[in-house]
Amino acid sequence: MDIIINFFTALQNAFLDLVPSFLSLLKGEITDQDTISLLGFFAGLLTTYGLVPQVIQVIRTKDTQAISLKMYIIFCIGISFWLLFGIAINNVWVQLWNILSLIFSSIILTYKVREVVLLKE
Repeated sequence: MDIIINFFTALQNAFLDLVPSFLSLLKGEITDQDTISLLGFFAGLLTTYGLVPQVIQVIRTKDTQAISLKMYIIFCIGISFWLLFGIAINNVWVQLWNILSLIFSSIILTYKVREVVLLKE
């Protein structure tokens, strides 16, 4: 339970750390560090959110025939390594986006594995 509390505390602090970057952007006084912080935030947000339409489609239709099983297995392993990397460097944004990406891609992978198993029966 402590690890969850610590993670959400770090997440809250990371959001608070972004506030000055957003304010600097609005004022037109953005620094290189502000640019890096915002770039990382939006890169993670967009790549993670990019999985959402596929998750919704798979859940609604339960059709994964056009989805590659090997690709999603490799993708989930890759995301797991990114998550471990985020933990190793203690970067809450890398952790957050990869936790969410792993959840979303695991949902798709689960549906795909179910389809493969059903087709074999």
